[in-house]
Amino acid sequence: MPVDRTLYYWKEDETKSKPPGAIHVLASIIKSNEGIRDVGTALASLRKSDDFKTVIKAVIAAATGGGAAIYEAFLPLLGVIGEVLGKIDDTPLFTTVLSYTDINGDFDQLGRHPYPQRNRYVDMVTTLVVRDAARDPSLTTARIV
Repeated sequence: MPVDRTLYYWKEDETKSKPPGAIHVLASIIKSNEGIRDVGTALASLRKSDDFKTVIKAVIAAATGGGAAIYEAFLPLLGVIGEVLGKIDDTPLFTTVLSYTDINGDFDQLGRHPYPQRNRYVDMVTTLVVRDAARDPSLTTARIV
């Protein structure tokens, strides 16, 4: 299933807002043995749940601890999401946490930077696109695809 979507987009505006120093993405591919569900309604109810709020606080606290700490904090989130989506036979095929930081130098090189990952069920390529008008006037934005 080829998908090319923007997960995060940042563009400097007139207020001179500070660019992000880190971007963390949790991606999970799940095979469902049920028909299409109203995921929007499920996610809206998820945001209201106390369990979700507790897990999100743990994720935010772990954000300073690096990739492994973030991954560990995200694991309970998958359980909370599963509860909201219902008791349906879903099979997780692939889950990953991607971290791009200015400490690691991920934003130093302009252009497209693919990060392929795979297991026996899924091939996934996440592409970090870095544009910077200060370094290259023909470019004006940074985004992750």
